[in-house]
Amino acid sequence: LPLEGHKVVDFACGEHHVICVTSEGQLFEWGDRSWLEPHRVLPPQIEDEDFHRIVKVAAGDKCSFALTESGKLFTWGSKSSGCLALGPESPKNVVEPSPINPEVFKHQKVVDIVASKYRCLAISDESQYVS
Repeated sequence: LPLEGHKVVDFACGEHHVICVTSEGQLFEWGDRSWLEPHRVLPPQIEDEDFHRIVKVAAGDKCSFALTESGKLFTWGSKSSGCLALGPESPKNVVEPSPINPEVFKHQKVVDIVASKYRCLAISDESQYVS
């Protein structure tokens, strides 16, 4: 299995998929009738150093989130989830982790995230939340 030898430090269960992050900061995802075994979620094509320091993951019905040590939030999945926060120009399906614009959080550091079937929530270090 792809996860053999890796230490999982956080995981989340979506409606039809599971996502986890290892102690090395690698993301794995499986389920949704597409992947029976974990496969690695690759970093964005535009190299982002923060992506390698993931501390928390969350999963909704059709979307996934990865929060970095610096408070940057990445998302991917189906635009129909209503949780991607990538703007109206984003594609119908976002297949690679994409950073959410810091303006969404008023340039505050995101410190916690959670997602469920129809909801997603991010909390900033100033105790404000964006849903």
